[in-house]
Amino acid sequence: RSLHGDSPLAARPYGSRTAGRGDRRRGPPARSGGAILKMAMTPSASPTGPTPLPSAHAAAVQELLRGHAPFDRMDPDHLEFVVERLSWVRYAAGEVVLDSGRGPPEWLHLVGGGEVVAEPPVGGGPGDADSIPLGEGSCFPLAALLTARPVLFTYRALAETTCYLLPAADFQTLLELSPVFQDFC
Repeated sequence: RSLHGDSPLAARPYGSRTAGRGDRRRGPPARSGGAILKMAMTPSASPTGPTPLPSAHAAAVQELLRGHAPFDRMDPDHLEFVVERLSWVRYAAGEVVLDSGRGPPEWLHLVGGGEVVAEPPVGGGPGDADSIPLGEGSCFPLAALLTARPVLFTYRALAETTCYLLPAADFQTLLELSPVFQDFC
């Protein structure tokens, strides 16, 4: 279930760049008038970590989140709290987003575009009946963040995917601030 925030919007396909670990691509999709606009890429001072969300894109990301639970019912101030703290990362198709070998998760992942699959620890794969597809608006890994333990599933991008990342400490603060978010988790 931070760095170069002055990138202009450009109506063109996702830019890409190699980011040190695999073929990670970065850039949040932004929505405007129903059309998805992509951010032009700029070099990042942190080649392997997430990139802060440019403030110019906050309204578009807020609009995107408002279309999905629990953000659709969240107090506007609480939603603003989330968006102000987001970073983003773009993953290539087939790239592992999160797995149990990385310890307790440092981020709540919000799928902003593309698709991620949660593969069970034994015998799972993208087409497996026990795999769980996670599309736009999905949040993970809630249980691992709530219990401060490693994830049990392997999360893999099925297509080029953008995830917005909320730091675990801010996830905990949001649980305290927002009854809607707490009920969702």
